[in-house]
Amino acid sequence: MTDRQKTLENAFGSIENFVITGEKYIRAMGVYGNAVDDLVSEYCTAGLDAAGRVDTDKTAMEIRAFINSRAKGAVKDYLRVVTQSRSKVKVNVLSLDARLDDSKKSLHDTTESTRFDTPDTAALKNEEQARFAAALETIPAGQREILEAIVSGKTMVEIAKERGVSKQAISKMQFAAIESMKLAVA
Repeated sequence: MTDRQKTLENAFGSIENFVITGEKYIRAMGVYGNAVDDLVSEYCTAGLDAAGRVDTDKTAMEIRAFINSRAKGAVKDYLRVVTQSRSKVKVNVLSLDARLDDSKKSLHDTTESTRFDTPDTAALKNEEQARFAAALETIPAGQREILEAIVSGKTMVEIAKERGVSKQAISKMQFAAIESMKLAVA
C-alpha cells in the first residue's frame, strides 16, 4: 500500500469509504448511468493526488476536508469541460405546445394518438410483468438479491461492501443474473 493510499485510509476509514463518498457526491449532483464510473474515477484520481500533497501533521478531519475539496473540484472541472464541449453542438428544443409548421399543429397534437393506454396494451404490459416476476423467481437467490439491490438504487460498491466482496465480484454476479433472466424469460 502506498503512502497516498494510507493517507486516504486514515482519513476516510478505508479506501472503499472514500469511493462510496465520491459516488454519493456524484449521484447527489444528479448524475447517473455510465458517466458515474467516469466521474468516480476522476474523483479517486484527484483524491489520491491530493493525498500525496496533504500535510500529514493535520488532523484526520482536516485531511479529509482537503482531499474531499480537491476531489470534488476535479469532478466539477471535468463536468465543466464536458459541458462546454457539448454546448458547441447546436440543438433545437421544442416545447410540446410549439407549432411545428404552418399547419398550426403542435408536438403535443401529433403525439396525442400514440398513447399506450388501450386495454390491449395494458393487458400486454401486465402479461410481461407477470412473466418477468415468474422468471425472477427461477434464478438463484443470490443473483435475485443482487438485481433487487441494484434496482432499489444501491451502487455496486455499496452491495460489495455489504457482502464483503469486491465490486468486480458484484459485477460478475450481476452479469450472471442478467444472463439467467434472459434464459428464464426466453
